Amino acid sequence: MLDVGSKVLGSDRSPWVTGHGYLPRFPQGTITGLWEHHAVVRLPEGARGPRLGSLVAVVPNRICTPVNLVEELPVVRNREVIDRWQVTARGANT
Repeated sequence: MLDVGSKVLGSDRSPWVTGHGYLPRFPQGTITGLWEHHAVVRLPEGARGPRLGSLVAVVPNRICTPVNLVEELPVVRNREVIDRWQVTARGANT
């Protein structure tokens, strides 16, 4: 179970994509269930999963919804934030 859902990841899914996002540290995992505020991840039997309460990176299938929700995007390399990009179009559609 992840503390992220369709309100962040979006519910769109292309036919060539498995699951609702990619888990870089757990590439064998698949986000199989998606609700507004949480997601369910399935791992193959015997596969290592995240510890309870740990931070899990998720790469969304589409970036539209997550970008629409934030003022800035952290740029991360090797788990370190190296820059922050302002979302200049934030709130521009009003």
